[in-house]
This record gives sequence, C-alpha cells and structure tokens, in this order.
Amino acid sequence: MEEHIALLILNQPLQEECKYFVKRNLGSALVHVGVDGGANQLKELCDDEFPLIPDLICGDFDSATPDVLEFYKSKGVSIVHTPDQDETDFTKPFRLRYVP
Repeated sequence: MEEHIALLILNQPLQEECKYFVKRNLGSALVHVGVDGGANQLKELCDDEFPLIPDLICGDFDSATPDVLEFYKSKGVSIVHTPDQDETDFTKPFRLRYVP
C-alpha cells in the first residue's frame, strides 16, 4: 500500500523535536503546506543548509507576515487566500484542489 503524506504546518511554535521531525521527514511528503501563520513557522526553519520552500501557502492571512508571504511568493510558491471564517486553519487546505 502506497502512502501519501502531506506536511501541514499551522501557526504554532515548533518545539525542537518537531523541528527535527520536519527536517528529517521533509522528503517523504508529497506536498508541503504552510497555513496562514504556519508560513512564519516554516520560514523560521529555513537556513542556508535547509531551504524549506512549501508548495502552497493558504489561509486568511491574519497571522502570516507580509514579509514572509512576499518571500515565498518570490520563490514561486502558490499563495491562496481562503477567507472563510467558518472554517479553521486546519480544515482550509483540505478544501483546495491543489495539484503540484
């Protein structure tokens, strides 16, 4: 049975164990998504040795900083505004039909 793994980062500070997990398992995920302020968390993980560029960033962008969104936009990342306030940040990416 083939596994289909997505890396979904939300707006929560990543503890050291989580940072290690993300860096170690990045290659196993078919798609990498930052949701709203999760884009900020992904950017914090980035460095010269580990340039984490997600496939998609979505959300209502009340938490993602404009600088982070602009950084990822300049890297060719798909930025999708999902303003529905009746959904949580966790559920928003599942409504999208993203094809890498």
